[in-house]
Amino acid sequence: MAPGWHVQLAGVAHRHRISADGMRHIVGIHGHGDFLNLPMPPPTISEDFIQALTPVRVAAVPMDSIMALSHTRMTIFKAICGEIAADMSINRAWISNVGRRDARARIAYLLCELVTRSKPGGGVDGCSITLPMSQVEMADATGITTVHVNRTLRAMEEQDIIRRQRREIIVPDWRVLTQIAEFRSAPWARRLANDRPKDS
Repeated sequence: MAPGWHVQLAGVAHRHRISADGMRHIVGIHGHGDFLNLPMPPPTISEDFIQALTPVRVAAVPMDSIMALSHTRMTIFKAICGEIAADMSINRAWISNVGRRDARARIAYLLCELVTRSKPGGGVDGCSITLPMSQVEMADATGITTVHVNRTLRAMEEQDIIRRQRREIIVPDWRVLTQIAEFRSAPWARRLANDRPKDS
């Protein structure tokens, strides 16, 4: 990517790293409104990669324009700071998810994030999403094997935590899924507040 700030306008993508043995590790999901990079002078080379899961649109904003707007419009500066803080909180949740939870909780968290990204108002009972990820990609995002992903999804379906119709996932009880995932809505609420139009 050229120097500047890249903002994802539509679609779903994932961020990943490749280990020395060639294994892919998905370390985050990106959707509408996400910063794909945080340019700092001088420009540095990223150690990770972004791959589209669906058709995406990205806006490239020159760094000079961002700096100028931040200096003259305090609301824009505050919104950028709020977005960065929310992203940092979400990134820490990913670390916790992979490091300290069992397979069911890891997949539940991933599903909660995908639902929240597709439903700006948040998940509700009976909400549904079409999975943008294959089970191989879900395995790379949760640190478990593809076979374990398949078994865990089947077990969650048998327990009526989720319902599946091919790639569609239906959540009969949103509260139950968030409790299993230990999903915290606070960073997403901050992002939603930043997206709301401000009174002039």
